[in-house]
Amino acid sequence: MSKRILILKVFFFVFINNIYSQQDEKFYLEQAGFCKTILRTKNDTIIYLTSKEKISISKPTIVFVQGSLPLPILFYDEISTGSIIPFKIDDYLSTFNFVIIGRKGIPLIGSYDRDSRGYVNDKGEVPKNFIDNDNLEYRVKQVVSVVNDLSKNRQFKNGPLFLIGHSEGYRVVAKVAENNKKNCKDGLPIS
Repeated sequence: MSKRILILKVFFFVFINNIYSQQDEKFYLEQAGFCKTILRTKNDTIIYLTSKEKISISKPTIVFVQGSLPLPILFYDEISTGSIIPFKIDDYLSTFNFVIIGRKGIPLIGSYDRDSRGYVNDKGEVPKNFIDNDNLEYRVKQVVSVVNDLSKNRQFKNGPLFLIGHSEGYRVVAKVAENNKKNCKDGLPIS
């Protein structure tokens, strides 16, 4: 009898664990108020998140470009889920759309405890895919691809678009502005 109970417990644990792990990403995205977009280009796959707050009128969009660390876009703990944006966006959601571009090779979601100093895989290493794409040229192409994709989306195409970069992200934003002077005013990206 105890063997049957043990088998049932193991089965129940595996079943619940599988259900929960499949819903982790969706759960955390929902909790943080974001939608995931997978952009497939000729040579790349880029993942970015967009805020879910929608208004019938067009509003400005802020594209956030993160710094140099291999950080997930969203972080969770026992209480809440928050984004990597270094300020609380809830107060601005009625005024702005927010877009956050993921780093190549880094998961979208990580825990504050484990990943807030930088994501490493099970071997304790930063993923090779991140290292190979951690350069200004790639990151600029990534941002331009996302901006071009947003310009095709009804929710984003009619309002102004602003790029902001945190830490090393400012270099990426500056290079995007330098390379796209027709879409900039006084050195600031506009659309």
